[in-house]
Amino acid sequence: RLLQLGAAGARSQETRVVVLLPSRELAAQCHAVMSALARFTPLRVALVVGGLPAAAQEVVLRDRPDVVIATPGRLIDHLRNTARFSLD
Repeated sequence: RLLQLGAAGARSQETRVVVLLPSRELAAQCHAVMSALARFTPLRVALVVGGLPAAAQEVVLRDRPDVVIATPGRLIDHLRNTARFSLD
């Protein structure tokens, strides 16, 4: 289902999967595996963790990736402070 396109073959304009992990190291490992699995698909995967520049993550989140892999603290921070990003 994650690979199915929206109406008329258009990409979905919403984040469809959030993977919440307790540590940035585990999130980074999960992101590496998911990126490898999605390599030959149109899926876009974003890593949202503390310790990396928040501004670069904001840019990626504004573009609505299909899958967001995140730690709780940084995800909450982006939900509160990043324009055009929500989990609605």
